[in-house]
Amino acid sequence: MFPATSRTGAAAVRRAEKRNPMELLVGLIDSEPTASMERLWNQWKDAVLHDEDYLVPVLRHTFTNLYGALERDRRSKKPQRAKPSAAAVQERISALAKRATEIILFNLVLPNGKKLKDATFADCAKAGGWFAAISKKGKPHQIVGELLSEEQLRLMRAHPGR
Repeated sequence: MFPATSRTGAAAVRRAEKRNPMELLVGLIDSEPTASMERLWNQWKDAVLHDEDYLVPVLRHTFTNLYGALERDRRSKKPQRAKPSAAAVQERISALAKRATEIILFNLVLPNGKKLKDATFADCAKAGGWFAAISKKGKPHQIVGELLSEEQLRLMRAHPGR
């Protein structure tokens, strides 16, 4: 398209382009010195949009300024912190996994498709395993989430058989 070092300021546009958008604006101001900024904007915009010899330099100038701003932002960002050790990463993963398990016990899905919080104690008995232990904490028709708390489930999970 154009070299990365390409200059796109008003002076560069004056040297390189057939028609200069800056000169267009100066001409509009000279022809109507008392015109409002809004009126000048509309006249300038219409001229630029309808004449590619004006439009291309405006787009190139805008693109280069935006691109340069993004590059400056990328260069000015603070250096990234040092990567944590493999042991630190594994410790963080373990802590997050433990927390996730603690938070979502009520959301465990039984083989019948029900979430534990919505299941009956009879559903838990049919599921077996750890769910069977839960089934002993209520009557078959009662709903687990209405009778037990997440904390109670965590304790049962941490100390099976109690």
